[in-house]
Amino acid sequence: MLSLNLAGVEVQNPNGTITKYEPTFPQALVDEMIEMAQVNGATEEQAFAFILSKYNSGIAILKQDTNGDFKRLNTKEHIDDNENKTYVSTNCK
Repeated sequence: MLSLNLAGVEVQNPNGTITKYEPTFPQALVDEMIEMAQVNGATEEQAFAFILSKYNSGIAILKQDTNGDFKRLNTKEHIDDNENKTYVSTNCK
């Protein structure tokens, strides 16, 4: 099952307490990622990278290569003549 376990942002309030804000996604986007992974065979990583790019989120998934450099993970959607969707990653390019 797709899970979005992302680190939250902690903000220290003037009174010294800390408030944690966790990122949330609209349910429609979560449903789209789940469908990509469970119905169309995309990995969770592919689905997440695709959604971030599709909706111009301004953030991306990066992977570190053997030289220690970070490269963006890109996922492309292919739709065949029968409207079946497949997802292909162009990892770290």
